Amino acid sequence: MKNVNDDIIRKIKAGHKEPLTEFDAKRFLARFDIPVIDEVIADTPDEAAAAAKTIGFPVVLKGRGRGLLHKTELGLVRTGLGSAEAVAEAALEMQNSDSGGLEGFLVQAQ
Repeated sequence: MKNVNDDIIRKIKAGHKEPLTEFDAKRFLARFDIPVIDEVIADTPDEAAAAAKTIGFPVVLKGRGRGLLHKTELGLVRTGLGSAEAVAEAALEMQNSDSGGLEGFLVQAQ
């Protein structure tokens, strides 16, 4: 399995200045026993809905992408989603309003 932290450190040492994704930043912090919320990556609205069923409701749905640093301002954060249908609908709305950069979704327990 690829070690995200080793990859991040190697990139930093090489002078790479691209911001970390939210998911990568949390994995990095967790390595040092800093508590972070559990989340599931989903590539499609259907995967996001399935992940939400596994996590349990309500959930938070966030758009995911390397260049998406201000997700709230871009309308890519939805809270209080109480069903798989609500998650899928919110994910579809995010896809339809995407102006570029949306690579998928993060699903988190609320």
